[in-house]
Amino acid sequence: MNTGNPRRVVGAGTVAALVLVIAFGNQWLWEEILKKRKPGDNSGWHILQWLGTPHWVVDTSGFYEDLPDKNVTGYLVGVFVLLVVVALVIAASTRRAYANAFISGWFSLVAGGAAYNLVAYLIIGGPDASTYSDGRSLAGALAVLGVGAGYGFLAGWAVGGVCALAASTAQGSGQFGGQFSYSPPPPPPAGPPPGGGYRY
Repeated sequence: MNTGNPRRVVGAGTVAALVLVIAFGNQWLWEEILKKRKPGDNSGWHILQWLGTPHWVVDTSGFYEDLPDKNVTGYLVGVFVLLVVVALVIAASTRRAYANAFISGWFSLVAGGAAYNLVAYLIIGGPDASTYSDGRSLAGALAVLGVGAGYGFLAGWAVGGVCALAASTAQGSGQFGGQFSYSPPPPPPAGPPPGGGYRY
């Protein structure tokens, strides 16, 4: 991936992932989703439920007054791990010339979503990040990994698009040393020495 400025692509992808988490994983939207006991497989609420997989809670009053502290911790730590994984995956791909910015950004959220769900599951100790029951198992860990990766597969195209845009902008501008950067022409060849030209 010839991006010219890897930090620009990493930053853009990480910010895009953060915006997705803030927009669809906030506690107020998640509250409305939880109130829909059966949102329906073909409804918009079902899609929002998937997009809200990495959710977070900062205010435990009202609807969340019975939410244990370990759940709040699990959500916030999970979001932090998601952003770190996204940044690391994109950063690793920028060091490889054959990597595609769009695919790398998309895959970064697949890995980040899986990491979020696994971390939240291990901290909370429930079968998923929205329940309060205790109990951890290999089957449960694999299940939440699948759900988190599914979230990334659904929403990762947005991160991939932002990464591709950042990479193409850095290349096209030329100021970051990309493949379209300007280089001055070579100097002209030196002429014959003064004083009569060539001698044989």
